[in-house]
Amino acid sequence: MTNDTLTPLTETTTLELGKTPREALRLPQLHFIVMDDWLDKLGEKSFCLWLKLLTKVDRTDDRKNTVKYSQKALAESLGMAKSTMLRLLKPLYEYGLIEYTQYTFDTNKHSAENIVIFELPQNNPLLQYAPLQKCRSWEQRTEDKFNYAKRGGRPKADALEITEDDLPKGMQEAPKEEPKPVKKAKEVTFNENVNPIVITEFEHWKADMLANKVDLNVVIKWVNKNVEKITYNQMCYVLKQLATYSEDIQKTGAFISSTMKKAPVVYHPITAPVKPVAEEPAFQSKINLYNFLEGDGKKIEFNNDDLPF
Repeated sequence: MTNDTLTPLTETTTLELGKTPREALRLPQLHFIVMDDWLDKLGEKSFCLWLKLLTKVDRTDDRKNTVKYSQKALAESLGMAKSTMLRLLKPLYEYGLIEYTQYTFDTNKHSAENIVIFELPQNNPLLQYAPLQKCRSWEQRTEDKFNYAKRGGRPKADALEITEDDLPKGMQEAPKEEPKPVKKAKEVTFNENVNPIVITEFEHWKADMLANKVDLNVVIKWVNKNVEKITYNQMCYVLKQLATYSEDIQKTGAFISSTMKKAPVVYHPITAPVKPVAEEPAFQSKINLYNFLEGDGKKIEFNNDDLPF
């Protein structure tokens, strides 16, 4: 038996759970009811948005399910327009997979609306195997004081009005720049040496070319530049292809170049005038033939001097 004695601890040791890396975090477990019911009611895009929002929650505090973004910053991080994001949020809100809440973001107790993401409908474990049921209306969200389309929702009597300047950096929406005046494109006209048939063919197909998103100025410049190099009927063939192509034409110049490689040597434009066909004169025999049905039935005496041989 030893004489060792226990000495009391003077310092307290705290054990903390190590932080799980982002790559190892898990999305909620999905069951067959998700494919059988949830996906059809939410839509594929809204369903994927719900999963994306679960990966964007702020894990720096005890609130593990809050997405702290401004509307514009969140939409940019998702790679979509703000209007598109709000449209996809609608079914998530109506079926209770997201919520709106106020949070305080500085020592002055300023607050703003944020999205709360639930892993289960209405945050209820009993509903994880149940079909989705609408629990509220997106159009009436202002009555519930959860208005994401207009910052702050319905103002409260004791609530502090929040402006963009009060929000922390990164949550402020960038100032909108005034749109620059659009310069009217200079209209291009055909040169005087262009074949009139090309011009009439251009006017004939003009409406269809505009419907195919064809840049008419590019077409006219191409005609003026190549009037001495390309025959008029091949130019008319290109105009027809520009007008009758089955899809929108993104690059007019590239389409013209590819079409010229397969342009036929002979092509008759639709608006080309048709030459009238000359009528052949009626056949007239140089020899007088006797018709027994005419006259008095007597045979006519022929003069051999009248014969051509």
